[in-house]
Amino acid sequence: MPNQTPKFFPINTAEVLDKAVDVYKKSFLKQLAYSAIIQVISFMLLFIVGFVAIIIITLTAMDVFATDTSLIGGGVIAAVVILALIFLPLIFLWQAFASAGHILLAKQAFYGERVKISVGELPGTALRIITSIIAQLIVSLPFLGVGGLVFWFLWSVGDNLGGVSMAIVVIFIVALFLAYWIFTNVFALSIAVAVYEKRYFMSTITRSWQLVKGEFWKIFAVRVLWFLVVVAVTASLQGIFSISSTIISTFFGTTFAGIVIGGLLGLVSFGVNMVLSFATAPLEGILQATIYFNQRIKKEGLDIEVALERLEKHVV
Repeated sequence: MPNQTPKFFPINTAEVLDKAVDVYKKSFLKQLAYSAIIQVISFMLLFIVGFVAIIIITLTAMDVFATDTSLIGGGVIAAVVILALIFLPLIFLWQAFASAGHILLAKQAFYGERVKISVGELPGTALRIITSIIAQLIVSLPFLGVGGLVFWFLWSVGDNLGGVSMAIVVIFIVALFLAYWIFTNVFALSIAVAVYEKRYFMSTITRSWQLVKGEFWKIFAVRVLWFLVVVAVTASLQGIFSISSTIISTFFGTTFAGIVIGGLLGLVSFGVNMVLSFATAPLEGILQATIYFNQRIKKEGLDIEVALERLEKHVV
């Protein structure tokens, strides 16, 4: 028997969120395991590279500053730039591999297939995702430029701003952030396009816009609600341990029992936070995959196309 093909479902906010949750449940253990592996490897890599980079920069700076202390200010800026140049590619690489695995697993769960990590697909998929991230950064340059100017202004003026002027700047920053968040809806599906359609650079953004166009605000609402739900659940679980720690410190104070229980609770809280970071990492990719397939099913009859392909294979 061929695998069950996904059924059409309308772009209703609640139904899309339910479908995303269903996809997550079907692939939960594999998503969690992949997230843990990627994050642990990434942390170790960042720690090792960062440690070596800081030592090299520090030793070089000590030699330079010993002869000319006037270079300290420029040296700090240079060190920050160097560290950024080292860490940004690593962060992009981590994001690419993380997104690649999570979205590939989401596809299998969406179509009701056996969920497994396709290691051989990861390098090529990650490369396409990196090109899409670069394209997103390019189209985001106007927002980044305005944001950079605002921060430069705040850095230059500093305490000279009055309370009213500072409030206006804060409102402007919040408005800029919201405007950019809305703008990102244009390329909300670009990573999924890079993964599933094997596209690169700007073509991922133009294709994303084709799929988003016509239901821009509905898709944006789905993304916002998904984000709020994730934040609410995460904050609630973290808040439980925070409240527990406060209660223990109130009743036991600095007694031996209070110190022991507080320490154990701290360890449990650390473990829960780690699991939460592993569990929440796949959520963006799962939602993006769900919206992507929903849009293709609605606009292009993807479910019928897949059903015919599987029928042909079954007949052969």
